[in-house]
Amino acid sequence: MKKYLPGILLVIGVVGLIIYIVSGYTIKFERKDYQTIAYNQKFEKYVDGEINGLDLSTVINMAVENNLNYEIKVDEDGYYVPDNKNSTKVFIYLSGSEEEFAMEDFIEVGLEDFNNAYSDAKFECTDIQYHKKTGRVSQMIFVQSEESERNSAY
Repeated sequence: MKKYLPGILLVIGVVGLIIYIVSGYTIKFERKDYQTIAYNQKFEKYVDGEINGLDLSTVINMAVENNLNYEIKVDEDGYYVPDNKNSTKVFIYLSGSEEEFAMEDFIEVGLEDFNNAYSDAKFECTDIQYHKKTGRVSQMIFVQSEESERNSAY
């Protein structure tokens, strides 16, 4: 029995090391999944039903904060360049316009002006997309309701 003891201890050590490594990866993945779910929920709560312009400003601010946090690159025109992991973009269609506005268009002139013009306007999220690699929200599209059309300088 004594001659088998070193072999048995070696097997137990290797099995213990494998269990430790696998459990470490599992905990890491679970934490990452929880963070992704929590991040997505902040945006997904604006998907169902109509929201007002102030809520839309909140969505834009969350996207900008995320892009700054992950150091998402900005092109020469001041627009965030989407990556395949962490970037978040918001696009808006205003009623009476066929043009798609990126969130950066409103940031450039100031969200305060957007809030003044569209605080009571109603918007609906018509599309939400996720990064294939990370599962995080990558893009949202909002359309202004026809009933809430307002005059604006945009």
